[in-house]
Amino acid sequence: MATIDDKVNALNFTAQTTKTAEQIAQLLSDAAEIGAAVGGKIAITQAGPGAYRGSVKNFVRVEHAQFTVKLSEAAGGSGHDVRFTVDDYLRTRDTVAFIPVSPWSAPAYKPLRAFAERLQSGL
Repeated sequence: MATIDDKVNALNFTAQTTKTAEQIAQLLSDAAEIGAAVGGKIAITQAGPGAYRGSVKNFVRVEHAQFTVKLSEAAGGSGHDVRFTVDDYLRTRDTVAFIPVSPWSAPAYKPLRAFAERLQSGL
């Protein structure tokens, strides 16, 4: 069984698309809604031209993960290269009197996976 670190790192991807920057921004918003439906709240802000920062928070606004989406012009000038990267995430595990009794897990994994799958399929 893959560790949670391997699972989260497997979400990172780079894809090429012929969509415009505006269409990709709309796709990010749609993917955030899909991810939020699985659990948590996904907030995305534009950090600069072609750069977006996102975070996954629980219902009391505790941040569980941070990610970035970067757009760059494709080599031929027809479209964009899109790179999704999970920058940081919270890992947890159950303990009994400070003795670990479960493997590591990430509360933001399911929303991140739903977000990444929707984004990748939409490109």
